[in-house]
Amino acid sequence: MNRRKILITCAVVVCLIFIYATVYVIDHKNLTASLDVQVTPVSSIIKINGNTSSAGNIKVKPGTYKIIVTRNGFGSQSKTVKVAKNKTVYVGIYLLPDSSSTSSWYSTHPGDQRILEAITGNEFDSISSQLSAYTPLLKELPFIGPGLDFRIDYGNESGNKSNIPVIYITAPTAAAQQEGLTWIKSQGYDTSKLIIKYVTESIL
Repeated sequence: MNRRKILITCAVVVCLIFIYATVYVIDHKNLTASLDVQVTPVSSIIKINGNTSSAGNIKVKPGTYKIIVTRNGFGSQSKTVKVAKNKTVYVGIYLLPDSSSTSSWYSTHPGDQRILEAITGNEFDSISSQLSAYTPLLKELPFIGPGLDFRIDYGNESGNKSNIPVIYITAPTAAAQQEGLTWIKSQGYDTSKLIIKYVTESIL
């Protein structure tokens, strides 16, 4: 009788292990994207969509992720990113001291200072790359469409920390705004890489 119970118990355990392994394999097959997370201070707490995580390359399912980084003595920071299948998105987050006890943190922690420099360097490279997509277009603005149908110009919105310019398409109707968008595309620009805002009003 005891032997029978042991055999049944073993069979149940084997089945559970098989089910777990199957679910694990299926779930990990869906992890076709990744986040390359870098934070400083390295002792910070990282949460991705509410789940505690670590820095480094993290395999994820394609989708949108909110990364929140916190540490005592520092202001918290967060970023929301979208990652596509077979793509890797870099996420660099550095925390700024917000108390007297951590005010000189980076000068006394050279390892964290080096990571801070790496993150800010990556930010600069990213902004420079985005600006290069804008520069030729900005030289052509402001542009007024045929028949005064639309006007295209640029500016910077309050609170835009990246300093990437916003392209404004001003026109009295949605159809005229689309004509402005078509003009940008006709000049060879990828509008998906531009920040475009529509303003509904007469250009006169």
